[in-house]
Amino acid sequence: MTKAVPNRQIAEEAAEWAVRIDAGPLDAADRRALAAWLKASPAHVDELLYSATILGGLRAVDRERRLSIDDYLASSAPEVIPLFTASPAGSDDAAGPSATTESATPSSRKSGLRRRWAIAASVALMAVGAVTLAAWGPWSAAHRDAGAAASSLYATDLGEQRSLTLADGSVVFLNTNSKLRVGFTSDERRLDLLQGEALFEVAHEPQRPFRVFAAGTMAQAIGTKFNVRHTRGGVRVVVVEGEVLVDPRASDARPLAARRVPSAKAGELTPDQALLVAGQQADLSLAQAAPRIADADIVAAASWRMRQLSFDDAALGEIVAEFNRYNRTPIVLSDPALSETRFSGVFDANDPKSFVAFLELSSLVEVDRSRHDRIVLAPRGR
Repeated sequence: MTKAVPNRQIAEEAAEWAVRIDAGPLDAADRRALAAWLKASPAHVDELLYSATILGGLRAVDRERRLSIDDYLASSAPEVIPLFTASPAGSDDAAGPSATTESATPSSRKSGLRRRWAIAASVALMAVGAVTLAAWGPWSAAHRDAGAAASSLYATDLGEQRSLTLADGSVVFLNTNSKLRVGFTSDERRLDLLQGEALFEVAHEPQRPFRVFAAGTMAQAIGTKFNVRHTRGGVRVVVVEGEVLVDPRASDARPLAARRVPSAKAGELTPDQALLVAGQQADLSLAQAAPRIADADIVAAASWRMRQLSFDDAALGEIVAEFNRYNRTPIVLSDPALSETRFSGVFDANDPKSFVAFLELSSLVEVDRSRHDRIVLAPRGR
Protein backbone atom coordinates (compact mmCIF):
# COMPACT_ATOMS: atom_id res chain seq x y z
CA MET A 1 0.00 0.00 0.00
CA THR A 2 1.35 3.40 -0.97
CA LYS A 3 0.47 6.86 0.25
CA ALA A 4 0.88 10.09 -1.67
CA VAL A 5 2.59 12.87 0.25
CA PRO A 6 -0.05 15.67 0.41
CA ASN A 7 2.35 18.46 1.27
CA ARG A 8 6.07 18.49 0.55
CA GLN A 9 6.97 20.86 3.38
CA ILE A 10 5.12 18.78 5.98
CA ALA A 11 6.72 15.57 4.67
CA GLU A 12 10.21 17.05 4.99
CA GLU A 13 9.52 18.33 8.50
CA ALA A 14 8.11 14.94 9.51
CA ALA A 15 11.18 13.15 8.14
CA GLU A 16 13.47 15.42 10.16
CA TRP A 17 11.49 14.82 13.35
CA ALA A 18 11.54 11.05 12.75
CA VAL A 19 15.32 11.13 12.37
CA ARG A 20 15.78 13.27 15.48
CA ILE A 21 13.60 10.93 17.55
CA ASP A 22 15.46 7.90 16.20
CA ALA A 23 18.83 9.43 17.10
CA GLY A 24 18.09 9.50 20.81
CA PRO A 25 15.98 11.10 23.57
CA LEU A 26 14.83 14.67 22.86
CA ASP A 27 15.66 17.40 25.34
CA ALA A 28 12.94 19.51 26.96
CA ALA A 29 13.06 22.24 24.30
CA ASP A 30 12.80 19.72 21.47
CA ARG A 31 9.89 17.96 23.18
CA ARG A 32 8.02 21.26 23.46
CA ALA A 33 8.78 22.08 19.82
CA LEU A 34 7.59 18.64 18.70
CA ALA A 35 4.37 18.94 20.71
CA ALA A 36 3.66 22.36 19.17
CA TRP A 37 4.37 21.03 15.67
CA LEU A 38 2.03 18.04 16.14
CA LYS A 39 -0.77 20.24 17.53
CA ALA A 40 -0.60 22.56 14.51
CA SER A 41 -2.34 20.13 12.15
CA PRO A 42 -3.61 16.52 12.06
CA ALA A 43 -1.58 16.15 8.87
CA HIS A 44 1.60 16.58 10.97
CA VAL A 45 0.67 13.58 13.13
CA ASP A 46 -0.13 11.47 10.06
CA GLU A 47 3.12 12.31 8.29
CA LEU A 48 5.27 11.70 11.38
CA LEU A 49 3.75 8.24 11.86
CA TYR A 50 4.28 7.52 8.17
CA SER A 51 7.92 8.68 8.28
CA ALA A 52 8.57 6.62 11.41
CA THR A 53 7.13 3.55 9.66
CA ILE A 54 9.43 4.06 6.68
CA LEU A 55 12.41 4.60 8.96
CA GLY A 56 11.70 1.34 10.81
CA GLY A 57 11.37 -0.59 7.56
CA LEU A 58 14.70 0.72 6.26
CA ARG A 59 16.60 -0.99 9.07
CA ALA A 60 16.36 -4.28 7.22
CA VAL A 61 17.56 -2.87 3.90
CA ASP A 62 21.06 -3.76 2.70
CA ARG A 63 22.56 -4.56 6.11
CA GLU A 64 25.76 -5.83 4.46
CA ARG A 65 26.03 -2.65 2.35
CA ARG A 66 26.26 -4.56 -0.91
CA LEU A 67 24.46 -1.83 -2.85
CA SER A 68 26.29 1.30 -3.99
CA ILE A 69 24.15 4.38 -4.56
CA ASP A 70 27.13 6.17 -6.12
CA ASP A 71 27.59 3.42 -8.71
CA TYR A 72 23.88 3.40 -9.50
CA LEU A 73 23.74 7.18 -10.00
CA ALA A 74 26.90 7.16 -12.09
CA SER A 75 25.34 4.69 -14.55
CA SER A 76 21.72 5.92 -14.60
CA ALA A 77 21.98 9.64 -13.79
CA PRO A 78 25.47 10.95 -14.59
CA GLU A 79 24.24 14.54 -14.35
CA VAL A 80 23.84 14.16 -10.57
CA ILE A 81 26.83 15.60 -8.71
CA PRO A 82 27.65 14.10 -5.26
CA LEU A 83 27.54 16.67 -2.46
CA PHE A 84 29.64 14.57 -0.06
CA THR A 85 32.76 12.52 -0.57
CA ALA A 86 33.07 8.99 0.78
CA SER A 87 34.35 8.68 4.33
CA PRO A 88 37.81 7.19 4.80
CA ALA A 89 37.98 3.43 5.12
CA GLY A 90 37.37 2.28 8.65
CA SER A 91 35.43 5.37 9.68
CA ASP A 92 31.99 5.11 11.25
CA ASP A 93 30.17 6.19 8.10
CA ALA A 94 32.20 3.93 5.85
CA ALA A 95 31.32 0.83 7.84
CA GLY A 96 27.94 -0.84 8.04
CA PRO A 97 25.64 -0.60 11.05
CA SER A 98 27.26 -3.64 12.65
CA ALA A 99 30.82 -2.33 12.30
CA THR A 100 30.81 -0.09 15.37
CA THR A 101 33.92 -0.69 17.43
CA GLU A 102 34.57 -0.45 21.16
CA SER A 103 36.75 2.60 20.61
CA ALA A 104 33.95 4.63 19.06
CA THR A 105 32.33 7.01 21.51
CA PRO A 106 28.54 6.95 22.07
CA SER A 107 28.22 10.42 20.58
CA SER A 108 30.13 9.45 17.42
CA ARG A 109 28.04 6.30 17.01
CA LYS A 110 24.83 8.33 17.42
CA SER A 111 26.10 10.96 14.95
CA GLY A 112 26.95 8.34 12.33
CA LEU A 113 23.64 6.57 12.80
CA ARG A 114 21.74 9.81 12.50
CA ARG A 115 23.53 10.77 9.28
CA ARG A 116 22.82 7.39 7.71
CA TRP A 117 19.14 7.40 8.66
CA ALA A 118 18.73 11.03 7.57
CA ILE A 119 19.94 10.11 4.09
CA ALA A 120 17.83 6.95 4.04
CA ALA A 121 14.67 8.74 5.17
CA SER A 122 15.14 11.48 2.58
CA VAL A 123 15.61 8.93 -0.21
CA ALA A 124 12.56 6.96 0.94
CA LEU A 125 10.29 10.00 1.08
CA MET A 126 11.41 11.06 -2.39
CA ALA A 127 10.65 7.61 -3.77
CA VAL A 128 7.30 7.17 -2.06
CA GLY A 129 6.03 10.71 -2.54
CA ALA A 130 7.29 11.13 -6.12
CA VAL A 131 8.29 14.70 -5.30
CA THR A 132 9.75 16.81 -8.11
CA LEU A 133 11.52 20.16 -8.10
CA ALA A 134 10.76 20.90 -11.74
CA ALA A 135 7.81 23.14 -10.93
CA TRP A 136 9.99 25.27 -8.65
CA GLY A 137 12.64 25.90 -11.29
CA PRO A 138 11.37 29.03 -13.13
CA TRP A 139 10.61 30.98 -9.94
CA SER A 140 13.85 29.92 -8.26
CA ALA A 141 15.92 31.12 -11.20
CA ALA A 142 14.16 34.49 -11.35
CA HIS A 143 14.44 34.95 -7.60
CA ARG A 144 18.12 34.07 -7.63
CA ASP A 145 18.79 36.42 -10.56
CA ALA A 146 17.17 39.27 -8.63
CA GLY A 147 19.65 38.79 -5.82
CA ALA A 148 16.93 38.23 -3.24
CA ALA A 149 17.35 36.32 0.00
CA ALA A 150 16.44 32.65 0.23
CA SER A 151 12.73 32.04 0.78
CA SER A 152 10.40 29.20 1.71
CA LEU A 153 7.11 28.12 0.18
CA TYR A 154 4.29 26.80 2.35
CA ALA A 155 0.99 25.33 1.15
CA THR A 156 -2.19 23.69 2.39
CA ASP A 157 -4.48 21.23 0.64
CA LEU A 158 -8.26 21.47 0.38
CA GLY A 159 -9.65 21.46 3.92
CA GLU A 160 -6.19 21.62 5.54
CA GLN A 161 -4.97 24.36 7.87
CA ARG A 162 -1.47 25.05 9.22
CA SER A 163 0.22 27.34 11.69
CA LEU A 164 3.76 28.59 11.10
CA THR A 165 6.14 30.33 13.49
CA LEU A 166 8.50 32.49 11.45
CA ALA A 167 12.12 33.31 12.22
CA ASP A 168 11.21 36.70 13.73
CA GLY A 169 8.62 35.18 16.09
CA SER A 170 5.62 36.16 14.00
CA VAL A 171 2.91 33.51 13.60
CA VAL A 172 1.01 32.75 10.40
CA PHE A 173 -2.19 30.72 10.27
CA LEU A 174 -2.65 29.37 6.75
CA ASN A 175 -6.21 28.49 5.72
CA THR A 176 -7.48 25.83 3.31
CA ASN A 177 -6.04 25.58 -0.22
CA SER A 178 -3.52 28.39 0.28
CA LYS A 179 0.06 29.11 -0.75
CA LEU A 180 2.49 31.46 0.99
CA ARG A 181 6.06 32.39 0.11
CA VAL A 182 8.21 33.82 2.92
CA GLY A 183 11.42 35.74 2.30
CA PHE A 184 13.19 37.81 4.96
CA THR A 185 16.04 40.23 4.36
CA SER A 186 17.84 42.64 6.67
CA ASP A 187 15.53 45.46 5.52
CA GLU A 188 12.18 43.76 5.00
CA ARG A 189 10.02 40.82 6.06
CA ARG A 190 8.23 39.98 2.82
CA LEU A 191 5.45 37.43 2.45
CA ASP A 192 3.68 36.69 -0.84
CA LEU A 193 0.22 35.17 -0.42
CA LEU A 194 -0.03 33.44 -3.79
CA GLN A 195 -3.53 32.08 -3.20
CA GLY A 196 -6.06 31.48 -0.45
CA GLU A 197 -6.13 33.12 2.98
CA ALA A 198 -3.89 33.70 5.98
CA LEU A 199 -4.05 35.33 9.41
CA PHE A 200 -0.88 37.10 10.56
CA GLU A 201 0.18 37.81 14.16
CA VAL A 202 3.15 40.11 13.67
CA ALA A 203 6.13 40.36 16.00
CA HIS A 204 7.01 43.99 16.73
CA GLU A 205 10.14 44.94 14.81
CA PRO A 206 9.81 48.56 13.60
CA GLN A 207 13.18 48.63 11.84
CA ARG A 208 12.15 45.80 9.49
CA PRO A 209 8.67 46.22 7.97
CA PHE A 210 6.35 43.20 7.72
CA ARG A 211 4.69 43.29 4.29
CA VAL A 212 2.19 40.91 2.71
CA PHE A 213 1.79 41.05 -1.08
CA ALA A 214 -1.22 39.52 -2.83
CA ALA A 215 -2.54 40.05 -6.35
CA GLY A 216 -0.51 43.21 -6.85
CA THR A 217 -1.57 44.77 -3.56
CA MET A 218 0.37 45.26 -0.32
CA ALA A 219 -0.54 45.25 3.38
CA GLN A 220 2.12 46.50 5.78
CA ALA A 221 1.69 45.69 9.47
CA ILE A 222 2.39 48.10 12.28
CA GLY A 223 2.64 45.66 15.21
CA THR A 224 -0.66 43.97 14.58
CA LYS A 225 -2.92 41.01 13.80
CA PHE A 226 -4.64 41.01 10.44
CA ASN A 227 -6.24 38.69 7.88
CA VAL A 228 -5.58 38.67 4.13
CA ARG A 229 -7.71 36.77 1.66
CA HIS A 230 -7.88 36.42 -2.10
CA THR A 231 -11.39 37.21 -3.37
CA ARG A 232 -12.97 37.07 -6.81
CA GLY A 233 -12.36 40.77 -7.30
CA GLY A 234 -8.95 41.09 -5.68
CA VAL A 235 -7.87 41.02 -2.03
CA ARG A 236 -9.61 41.70 1.29
CA VAL A 237 -7.62 42.86 4.33
CA VAL A 238 -9.26 42.76 7.78
CA VAL A 239 -7.49 44.31 10.79
CA VAL A 240 -8.10 42.49 14.07
CA GLU A 241 -5.57 44.42 16.20
CA GLY A 242 -3.30 47.39 15.61
CA GLU A 243 -2.96 49.21 12.28
CA VAL A 244 -2.21 48.17 8.70
CA LEU A 245 -1.13 50.28 5.74
CA VAL A 246 -2.74 49.03 2.50
CA ASP A 247 -1.62 49.88 -1.02
CA PRO A 248 -3.33 48.54 -4.19
CA ARG A 249 -0.46 49.71 -6.39
CA ALA A 250 2.43 47.94 -4.68
CA SER A 251 3.37 46.04 -7.84
CA ASP A 252 4.13 49.16 -9.90
CA ALA A 253 7.30 51.26 -9.87
CA ARG A 254 6.42 53.14 -6.69
CA PRO A 255 9.35 52.83 -4.25
CA LEU A 256 8.61 51.39 -0.82
CA ALA A 257 10.34 53.02 2.14
CA ALA A 258 12.28 50.33 3.91
CA ARG A 259 12.20 51.60 7.48
CA ARG A 260 9.22 53.89 8.03
CA VAL A 261 5.48 54.01 7.46
CA PRO A 262 3.96 57.13 5.86
CA SER A 263 1.85 59.21 8.22
CA ALA A 264 -1.82 59.85 7.47
CA LYS A 265 -1.84 62.90 9.76
CA ALA A 266 1.13 64.44 7.96
CA GLY A 267 -0.56 63.93 4.61
CA GLU A 268 2.09 61.48 3.42
CA LEU A 269 -0.36 58.88 2.12
CA THR A 270 -1.08 58.84 -1.60
CA PRO A 271 -4.76 59.01 -2.66
CA ASP A 272 -4.90 55.26 -3.25
CA GLN A 273 -3.27 54.25 0.05
CA ALA A 274 -5.12 53.84 3.35
CA LEU A 275 -4.24 53.25 7.00
CA LEU A 276 -6.67 50.77 8.58
CA VAL A 277 -7.29 50.42 12.30
CA ALA A 278 -8.72 47.49 14.28
CA GLY A 279 -12.26 46.69 13.20
CA GLN A 280 -11.82 47.96 9.64
CA GLN A 281 -11.47 46.09 6.37
CA ALA A 282 -10.39 47.10 2.88
CA ASP A 283 -11.11 45.55 -0.50
CA LEU A 284 -8.27 46.17 -2.92
CA SER A 285 -7.58 45.41 -6.56
CA LEU A 286 -5.51 46.76 -9.42
CA ALA A 287 -8.75 47.63 -11.23
CA GLN A 288 -9.87 50.25 -8.70
CA ALA A 289 -8.33 53.58 -7.87
CA ALA A 290 -8.45 53.33 -4.08
CA PRO A 291 -9.24 50.78 -1.36
CA ARG A 292 -12.92 50.35 -0.43
CA ILE A 293 -12.95 50.69 3.36
CA ALA A 294 -15.76 49.44 5.61
CA ASP A 295 -16.43 48.14 9.11
CA ALA A 296 -15.24 44.55 9.40
CA ASP A 297 -16.95 41.46 10.79
CA ILE A 298 -14.06 40.42 13.05
CA VAL A 299 -15.78 37.20 14.15
CA ALA A 300 -16.27 36.05 10.57
CA ALA A 301 -12.72 37.03 9.61
CA ALA A 302 -11.04 35.06 12.42
CA SER A 303 -13.47 32.19 13.13
CA TRP A 304 -12.03 30.05 10.34
CA ARG A 305 -9.08 29.28 12.64
CA MET A 306 -11.54 27.23 14.71
CA ARG A 307 -13.00 25.77 11.49
CA GLN A 308 -16.20 27.73 11.95
CA LEU A 309 -18.04 29.70 9.29
CA SER A 310 -19.98 32.71 10.57
CA PHE A 311 -22.61 34.45 8.42
CA ASP A 312 -24.83 37.43 9.15
CA ASP A 313 -27.59 37.85 6.55
CA ALA A 314 -25.28 36.39 3.88
CA ALA A 315 -26.36 35.27 0.41
CA LEU A 316 -26.71 31.51 -0.04
CA GLY A 317 -24.31 31.64 -2.98
CA GLU A 318 -21.62 33.10 -0.71
CA ILE A 319 -22.30 30.52 2.01
CA VAL A 320 -22.11 27.62 -0.45
CA ALA A 321 -18.83 28.95 -1.87
CA GLU A 322 -17.37 29.02 1.65
CA PHE A 323 -18.35 25.42 2.40
CA ASN A 324 -16.90 24.31 -0.93
CA ARG A 325 -13.53 25.78 0.08
CA TYR A 326 -13.23 23.13 2.81
CA ASN A 327 -14.99 20.02 1.46
CA ARG A 328 -14.48 17.69 -1.49
CA THR A 329 -18.19 16.99 -1.99
CA PRO A 330 -19.46 20.31 -3.36
CA ILE A 331 -22.83 21.92 -2.74
CA VAL A 332 -24.44 23.02 -6.02
CA LEU A 333 -27.31 25.44 -6.62
CA SER A 334 -29.63 24.23 -9.39
CA ASP A 335 -31.15 27.68 -9.88
CA PRO A 336 -28.96 30.83 -9.91
CA ALA A 337 -31.83 32.83 -8.41
CA LEU A 338 -31.50 30.76 -5.24
CA SER A 339 -28.04 32.22 -4.62
CA GLU A 340 -29.53 35.51 -3.39
CA THR A 341 -31.57 33.86 -0.63
CA ARG A 342 -30.13 35.07 2.67
CA PHE A 343 -29.32 33.20 5.89
CA SER A 344 -27.52 33.81 9.19
CA GLY A 345 -25.74 31.40 11.49
CA VAL A 346 -22.49 29.82 12.64
CA PHE A 347 -21.62 26.45 11.08
CA ASP A 348 -18.89 23.81 11.24
CA ALA A 349 -16.76 24.13 8.09
CA ASN A 350 -16.19 20.35 8.05
CA ASP A 351 -19.89 19.45 8.36
CA PRO A 352 -21.82 20.59 5.28
CA LYS A 353 -24.48 17.94 5.96
CA SER A 354 -25.54 19.76 9.13
CA PHE A 355 -25.80 23.00 7.17
CA VAL A 356 -27.89 21.27 4.50
CA ALA A 357 -30.14 19.82 7.22
CA PHE A 358 -30.56 23.37 8.55
CA LEU A 359 -31.63 24.55 5.08
CA GLU A 360 -34.20 21.76 4.87
CA LEU A 361 -35.98 23.24 7.88
CA SER A 362 -36.67 26.38 5.88
CA SER A 363 -39.54 26.68 3.43
CA LEU A 364 -37.28 27.84 0.61
CA VAL A 365 -34.88 25.02 -0.24
CA GLU A 366 -35.16 21.37 -1.24
CA VAL A 367 -32.18 19.01 -1.17
CA ASP A 368 -31.34 16.40 -3.81
CA ARG A 369 -28.91 13.76 -2.49
CA SER A 370 -29.33 11.32 -5.37
CA ARG A 371 -25.80 11.94 -6.70
CA HIS A 372 -22.77 10.68 -4.80
CA ASP A 373 -20.42 13.42 -6.05
CA ARG A 374 -22.45 16.49 -5.07
CA ILE A 375 -25.31 17.87 -2.99
CA VAL A 376 -27.85 19.79 -5.09
CA LEU A 377 -30.02 22.57 -3.65
CA ALA A 378 -33.17 23.58 -5.50
CA PRO A 379 -36.00 26.05 -4.83
CA ARG A 380 -38.80 24.33 -2.94
CA GLY A 381 -41.81 23.40 -5.03
CA ARG A 382 -39.98 23.19 -8.38
